[in-house]
Amino acid sequence: MKSSYPWNVIHFEENEKGRDFIAGDIHGEFEVLENALKKIQFDYEADRLFCVGDLIDRGPQSARIAEFLYYKWFYSIAGNHEWMLYNCHDDIKYAHSLWYPNGGGWWETTTQAARDNIAGTVHSMLYALITVQTADKQFGLVHALSYPYYSWSEFCQKIGHDQVLQRWALWERDYQAFTNKTVDGIDLIFCGHTPMNEVYRFSNFINIDTGCGHRTSDWLSRPALTIVELSKSFQFYQFPTAK
Repeated sequence: MKSSYPWNVIHFEENEKGRDFIAGDIHGEFEVLENALKKIQFDYEADRLFCVGDLIDRGPQSARIAEFLYYKWFYSIAGNHEWMLYNCHDDIKYAHSLWYPNGGGWWETTTQAARDNIAGTVHSMLYALITVQTADKQFGLVHALSYPYYSWSEFCQKIGHDQVLQRWALWERDYQAFTNKTVDGIDLIFCGHTPMNEVYRFSNFINIDTGCGHRTSDWLSRPALTIVELSKSFQFYQFPTAK
């Protein structure tokens, strides 16, 4: 992993002006996201949208990532697909072996100026972990999984210099590691990375990657973008993206 990859963490205080939402993996389906925000009557002046990473690849509008990261209401952690962009964009051989087979081929259609802007934005405006405070709870966002033997605060403190934790945050899918175990110091953690047909809850995690950007397959019957509203009852919204 490149040592300069952004492993910043950030804590957001309670939104006293509007509502907070969390979106699952978007994978280049930014038009789907825009239509979804219209349907939930998202207030661009008061509401906030947090994302669990994997904003790019597979969908048709991956190049819009920089546009969205500049919006004042939009915040995201980095997923493994942003990691691939950052590590492969200037190494064609590496890109063809790792990134392009996983949806990164759109990079070939972008100009050099666009590439420079996107890579710079990914480096400067994404986070490794996000914590969101509401009136009575704290929620964490990680792309894949946190480390099962650390509290949330320890994970946040150590991730900047520990490659084992970085790998868990970007790539890990071992849900069994959290059998009979919860992450201390956080009420609930939202993650993505592993697409599923339904929102999946385990331990004190909720996986909200429901396959947005993927094609319908034997294992993924109804790809959709999931958005959850951080209210007392958790309102879940799903917007189909089947192809």
